[in-house]
Amino acid sequence: MQKRNESDYLKRVQYYSAHSYVQQLTQGIKHKDLLPVIVISLIKTKMFDDEVPCISLHKMLETKTNKQYLFDFSYVFIELKKFDEDKFDNTIDEWLHLFKCAENETSPPANIKSEKVLDAYNVIEMHNLTPEEYDAYIRAKLMEDAEEIALSENFEKGKVEGEVVKSIKIAKKNANQTKTYGRNSRDY
Repeated sequence: MQKRNESDYLKRVQYYSAHSYVQQLTQGIKHKDLLPVIVISLIKTKMFDDEVPCISLHKMLETKTNKQYLFDFSYVFIELKKFDEDKFDNTIDEWLHLFKCAENETSPPANIKSEKVLDAYNVIEMHNLTPEEYDAYIRAKLMEDAEEIALSENFEKGKVEGEVVKSIKIAKKNANQTKTYGRNSRDY
């Protein structure tokens, strides 16, 4: 994440993307096999004019026709300064809130619904634990996992035993019906 507003940042972004592109040319790789480079840049400050949205996509276009013929470089800039941190219309807004505000929050906002975003908050919380707290968390998690495994195994064992009991009952019922039918047929 870019935290400072540096005048050469856009030049560096282009340089790093070109470098990533060229690095693909290892021995035996042909130009036609090069993969596109997509740069996603989180910027804490405001970089572009207000008319450019918080999340902006930049690609190479031919200037007269405004058509795209060069597809291997594209840039996504996310300017967190432009993001309204109280807005939660979708999962993207939840992620942007996390990127912008997580370091100043002790817990995720109540209106965050995405499980993935909540998982990310948990990872951040883990990062802030002391070694002792982290060790205690790991031990508790291992015990919880062991209990879940034991419950699952006992459930499966109970299911199998239930099927066996059911089969025995069905077999006994069928045996009794055979005896009853056998007696009745002798009586005729």
